[in-house]
Amino acid sequence: MVHTEVTDEQKRRFGERLRARMEDQGLKPEDMIGAGRLKMSDKRLRQSLQGFGPVPRDGIFGVFEHLLDLEEGSAKESLFTDTELKPRADTHRPVTYSAEEVAELRELEKVMRRMGIDNAEFFKAEDGGGYVMTSAVAAELIRRANELLELVRSNELDRPSLPGRPE
Repeated sequence: MVHTEVTDEQKRRFGERLRARMEDQGLKPEDMIGAGRLKMSDKRLRQSLQGFGPVPRDGIFGVFEHLLDLEEGSAKESLFTDTELKPRADTHRPVTYSAEEVAELRELEKVMRRMGIDNAEFFKAEDGGGYVMTSAVAAELIRRANELLELVRSNELDRPSLPGRPE
């Protein structure tokens, strides 16, 4: 699905759909920023909810979908095709994050950006036992790690010892 532009009216109706879904889930904008680690300002979130401002980045659509229990890809589709949001079939209360988890996830995302993986999004596993990433992010992380290992192998004389690995 290729999208090129969106009208002000589409943005307004998308904001209405987001607000209605948030109300159904018992969420307020401040819950979305605190619980979901949204990487947008309160002002930008409120603009999206009111139906104006710039179109959110793909990662923000993913966070909306995670927090509002929507089918993957349905938030962006809803905006660009002016259709209803699609709740996941297994809808449940969104997972919340502690302050420590928010800090940990932001640090992880900062490391990924330093590695050149700019759109990495991580979510708390539904069972609370760790974090989840998309398969595309996992594939890119594996590719980058293999590149790094190959660089280390190609320069055996100057190889520093790797943490956790005996010489």
